[in-house]
Formats: sequence, structure tokens, C-alpha cells
Amino acid sequence: MKLMIFDLDGTLLDTLPDLTDSVNFAMTMLGLRNYSRAEVGRMVGNGMTVTLTRALGQGNITLLDEAKRLQAEYYSAHCNDKTVPFDGINRLLERLKSDNVHVAVYSNKDQAFAEATCAAHFGDEVDFVVGTGPDGVTKPDAKRLLARIAEIGATKCMYCGDSEVDIMTAANADMPCVSVTWGYRTREELVASGATMVADTAEQVYDFAQKFFA
Repeated sequence: MKLMIFDLDGTLLDTLPDLTDSVNFAMTMLGLRNYSRAEVGRMVGNGMTVTLTRALGQGNITLLDEAKRLQAEYYSAHCNDKTVPFDGINRLLERLKSDNVHVAVYSNKDQAFAEATCAAHFGDEVDFVVGTGPDGVTKPDAKRLLARIAEIGATKCMYCGDSEVDIMTAANADMPCVSVTWGYRTREELVASGATMVADTAEQVYDFAQKFFA
């Protein structure tokens, strides 16, 4: 079985507007400063606990639990208000499926959020979703992903993401990684983090996948 695994935020979906609003809701309710989308974009990638830790700073770290509650409360109601797929993503998934390549998502979002978001935007184009489970373990740990791959018997896998965390995740899973430049890291940052296949468009991701799965 052939399997293409995608990161979600910054790779398939532009979730940054809704993520920024949810972080700023928490900050506002706590009487703290708000952040621009660009600033939140620099904070994301390691799960919301890390994002909020960065937003709070060491001086306000005692507010972390309350910030997590507030962010989750807002995001659960508004996670798809402004979120949209990046250009060419729907067509990319369709082409992969037509080539008999299964599609999965591996995200640092909570499992329920990740599943709901994928269902809202991609329907049955995504075969399965692996998010953060009850143990709170996030990428770049690849154990949850590898366990699911073993369950379905996939034998040839490729990973695609937009950050250094995704490059590390792919390495931990012992699979090649396509890094995309339309997400929340620059081409230069990706290359500095070890990216060897870099795509500027969804079409280029398909080209890398087609060669790998041929």
C-alpha cells in the first residue's frame, strides 16, 4: 500500500487566521498583549501548549492552564471560520487518490479537532487522521503515526510538511519528506533544517510523489 502523509496546519490548510484569533482571545481574556498573524506563525508547530507557552512568556507561565482552557473554548467554536485549503491542495489530493495513493494527516492538533477539521474541508479525500492523543505526545515523535501505518499495512510512505518539526518527524519515521514553502517557514529556514525536497506549489508536491511512488 502506498501512503502520502501530510501535516495539516500550514501544509494542507491555512489555519493561521483562526489560530491567531484563538490565541488572542485567550490573551485578551487574561489582560495580555495580542499578536499578529506573523508572530503566531512563528510560535506554532509544536502543539498548542508550546504555542501558548511562547505567547505567555516566562513571566506569565502560571497562566498556562487558563490560557489553554480559553484558547480551546474559542477554537472549538471558531476553528473553521477563516480556515481554507491552500491553492491546489484539493486537486493534489484527488490526483493522489486517482493514482491509488492513500492519504493521511498527522497533526499536533487534538485528535478530535484534527478529525473535524479534515472532515470539514476534505471529506473522504483523507483516509485517516492521527492527532495528539490523551498522552499529549506531539510531533516530532512518530510513534502514533507508525503504529497506525503498521495497522493498515502501508509499505511505501512519503511525508509532506511545512516546518522543521515535520522534517524531524519524517526522519524519526524513516521516510522521505517534501517540505512546502507556502506555510509558516521560509525556504531558507527549511533548507537550513535539512530539507532536501522543497516544493513551491502543490503541483511540485505531486511531481515528487509521482516519482517516489512510481
